[in-house]
Amino acid sequence: MQEARYAQELKDSAEKRKQKPPSDEEIAKRFRESRASRLAPLGRIEVARGQVARGQKLLEEAWAANPNLVAGPEAARRGVGRESQPGGSRRHAGRTGPRRR
Repeated sequence: MQEARYAQELKDSAEKRKQKPPSDEEIAKRFRESRASRLAPLGRIEVARGQVARGQKLLEEAWAANPNLVAGPEAARRGVGRESQPGGSRRHAGRTGPRRR
């Protein structure tokens, strides 16, 4: 994502709708939050793949931009995501108990 392009698209969109364009501060805030929503899943993927340092860096950047988006830097150090929780992906697939054979 490029902030200049994002800002121009927001301004063009407001102009088409004949609305007042957002301020530069609002555009910067929206850009950071939008970027954070893309960095958080990428960070979780990197942690799951074993690239903990890279994933932690991405998660911390996402958390700094939008603290409500991810669990935060401490969770990044422990390994964020369903894989790090007891039950792992089984719980999210609707199976909570042990597998029956």
